[in-house]
Amino acid sequence: MGLYSYMETPQTQNIRFDAQGRALIPKGIRDVLHILNGDEVVGWLEDGRLVLEPRKALLERLQNRCADLGVSSAEELIDERREEARHESP
Repeated sequence: MGLYSYMETPQTQNIRFDAQGRALIPKGIRDVLHILNGDEVVGWLEDGRLVLEPRKALLERLQNRCADLGVSSAEELIDERREEARHESP
C-alpha cells in the first residue's frame, strides 16, 4: 500500500499538538482501537515514527507471544527459585 492510498483511508486523520504538547486522538481512531475514556496508550519511536498502541492491546500481544514459547515466565521463575532453595538447604 503506497503512502497516498494509506492517507486516503478513513482511519487517517491529522492530529495537532497544543502549546502544552498534548494531542487529541480523534474519536474515529479511538473507536477503531477501542480506546475508552481513561485508557492508557504506550508510545515508542520506530523508524523515525511515533507509534501509539493501547496498553491493554500491547499486554495481550506480549502475553500471546510468551504463550507461544510454551512456558510461562512465572512458571520458569518459580522453578528457578525452587532450585536455588534446594541448593541453599543444609
